[in-house]
Amino acid sequence: MSTLAKREFSAELIGQINGQSIELGGNGTIDPVSGITSGKYMLRRLPNDFDPTVLSACLITGYPNVCATKGGIENPFGEYPYRYERAINFRNGGRLRLRTECKYVNGRLDSQFYLEGHVTTPALDTVEPIIESWEPGQDAQVHGNFVVAWRCKDGSLFVAEADTKYTILADVKIDHFLHRYIAVTPKFTNDSLSLHQDSELFLRNPYAQHSS
Repeated sequence: MSTLAKREFSAELIGQINGQSIELGGNGTIDPVSGITSGKYMLRRLPNDFDPTVLSACLITGYPNVCATKGGIENPFGEYPYRYERAINFRNGGRLRLRTECKYVNGRLDSQFYLEGHVTTPALDTVEPIIESWEPGQDAQVHGNFVVAWRCKDGSLFVAEADTKYTILADVKIDHFLHRYIAVTPKFTNDSLSLHQDSELFLRNPYAQHSS
């Protein structure tokens, strides 16, 4: 399995939120060695009462192949195509379901997202750091889980839990329980959304508290 150099990606997201259409398209760059993803998305259709900053739990957080690694850890996603389903459940009510297909086409990471569900969001500002845990499954599957908290414009928190079933479309054996640190910086202006992400993969969660 080779390590990819810095590449471009393209993304298309369509779906239905609160009975209304959502549609966006974008592109950007990924650097699997440094774990950096940066993208800009044009918002073609957006539902009412839906802050697109919440899509930070759907878009670049959905590139598990882009993670810096330490200590000789190998990312099982590598350069293989993969797909996944993600359920995002909000603490105050609301649920989103995401289906994604990702593959390399002529050296570019092509990603297709379909999103549906119901949620009313407040005005969002920033995203707290995320730790996603990866549990090995059967047949090249990985079960992921993370809690994501957005800081609202009024200073309160808007929280959701995401459960993901990843399927790597290759003969890959996954032996270890892994943890992915994710720091996302969103920027929403008019009809565009920019997302920057730093991500690192660990064998042991360095942020977990251990008893002495």
